[in-house]
Amino acid sequence: MIMSKNKKARELVASAEQMMHEIENQICDTDLIFEDDLKIYKALREEVSSHTLKTFDDVYIEITNIEFKGAVVTYTDDAMEDIAKEFCNCKDEIKPVYIPKVQSGAFGTTIASLLIGAATATVAAVAVGVTQLGIQIDLKKIPTEAEIAPILEWFGGLLPFGNSSVLDKIEGAVLLGGVAGAVTLIAAFILYNSKSKKNLIVAEATFEEATAVHLEKSTQNRKTMNMTEYIEALERNLETLKIYLDEYNAILRRIVHVEGTDYTAYSIQSQSDVQKALSIYKRTKSLITTKVVTPEGTASPASRYEVDKSIKFLEELTGKVYIKEIKKIDSTEEDKEEIENIDDKEDKEN
Repeated sequence: MIMSKNKKARELVASAEQMMHEIENQICDTDLIFEDDLKIYKALREEVSSHTLKTFDDVYIEITNIEFKGAVVTYTDDAMEDIAKEFCNCKDEIKPVYIPKVQSGAFGTTIASLLIGAATATVAAVAVGVTQLGIQIDLKKIPTEAEIAPILEWFGGLLPFGNSSVLDKIEGAVLLGGVAGAVTLIAAFILYNSKSKKNLIVAEATFEEATAVHLEKSTQNRKTMNMTEYIEALERNLETLKIYLDEYNAILRRIVHVEGTDYTAYSIQSQSDVQKALSIYKRTKSLITTKVVTPEGTASPASRYEVDKSIKFLEELTGKVYIKEIKKIDSTEEDKEEIENIDDKEDKEN
């Protein structure tokens, strides 16, 4: 029974340790993928901001007499969000789980049991010596044979065997030793049982704590995985928009070079190209300047809105149906309401 408790305690502790080891490995792998994807996105975002958008600004500002709706461009140096820092700040600190070692305590328990048995025998001998024989034993010194012999004879006299002083001494020693041995065994059983119960209680508490922490870490890891998927969606959309804007930047340079800077003098096709270039520019700039991370560590409704708008924009631009990049990300009612407000605001601005 005692061994089964210790065995169960060891199994629970081993399960808790394995549980923590597995989730820590998963978190490590997820974090590495997140860091790699974010590094790629940040490099692309920097290139778009410092080169692609700036190229458009430099060419577009030369064009005069632009009067179509939404033609005005506000040139601002928008600071880019530090996504890694924002995402890291939203993570809750999860306390580590201390995994104890299950020890039977055999050595300590054995020594304690022997001491209890010896102490019991000593107390019994002293009690008999004092109360029955009137012998005063100084416990600070080793008892002499003259002090011990009468006590052993008294204990031997309790047994119905033999009638000599020698036999009584032997029987007394055996009886006193038997008492000490019995007390030692009883004490050992009690101490071992107490230790095994304590081991099991600690192991169950450790396993329960590890299960709760595992759930917290799994939830946090899922957030990182979701953000990684979202960063990949941003990167794919931004890469496509960049390619189109690079192309239209070249077209604008050609228009300005061939047709001059007066928009009203441009051909219908050139005017259409200027408007398309501006639309791509605005969509691209909105995508990279909109805050991505919420305080809860999820993709913001505004950013998801921009991704969705960029997909619809590319569908209109190319005539191709794109897979919804954010279809796996659930939206709450509050998110939907915020997206509707963003949509209304954009309609008014345009």
